This record gives sequence, C-alpha cells and structure tokens, in this order.
Amino acid sequence: MSALLLAAIAVWCFVVALAGGMAGLVLGNIRLPVLLFAASNPAAASGANIAVSGLAAAAASVGHVRAKRVRLPAAILQGVL
Repeated sequence: MSALLLAAIAVWCFVVALAGGMAGLVLGNIRLPVLLFAASNPAAASGANIAVSGLAAAAASVGHVRAKRVRLPAAILQGVL
C-alpha cells in the first residue's frame, strides 16, 4: 500500500474523529468502511476502529470536562453501572 494512501486514510480518520468530538459522537460507523478497505483483514480494521474511537472519545471528553459540561459523580456512577 502506498504512503500516499496511508496518509489519506490517516487524514480521513482525523477529520472524522474531530467532527465526532465536536458533536459528541464517536462516528466509528463512518470510519470503518475506509479502514476495511485499507486493512489486511477485517479483524485488524475492526480493532483499529475501536482503538481510534476510544482515543477520539477520550480526547474529546477532556474538552467537555474542562468546560464543566460533565458532572463527574454522575459520569463515574454511569461508568460503574
């Protein structure tokens, strides 16, 4: 696979993660078809999609917590249950 194609896929993943972070969504279902096209097998694409989704959600949550739009006790309780 060429370096240009890999760079294009990286840019696509970044743009989808940025848009999802601004909207409060993960948008993994938009990213997955591109990763399936580029990956050597579907399991690798699915694993990469989950990893990118988790990192994007974690990065976006930092901004929401700093802006005080998240009640931490409720978020912790929801994460435990």
